[in-house]
Amino acid sequence: MRKFRYTGLEYVDMPRDQRPCYLTFTATDVTSGEEVVRIVTTKDFDGSFYWSNYDCCYHQDAGTCQFSVPSRSRDALRRYLKKRAEKTLNSEDLW
Repeated sequence: MRKFRYTGLEYVDMPRDQRPCYLTFTATDVTSGEEVVRIVTTKDFDGSFYWSNYDCCYHQDAGTCQFSVPSRSRDALRRYLKKRAEKTLNSEDLW
């Protein structure tokens, strides 16, 4: 079983007015050091965004009504990131 290191979990416990405008969550494979999942959302844990080096700003690729990450607890968010990371790695194994 693969192990992952997670970032961004601290935002769950942070008051909304203290969170940055965009929240970044990652899951990194501990063995390889490879970042497997990167999710950027609004401070309300909604929407999906990506950074563009071309114009140096965030662009939305899923709306706030179409995408959100669990924000009720660190454990729920960690489980979500783990599931996404395992799904990503398993789909790569098919190729």
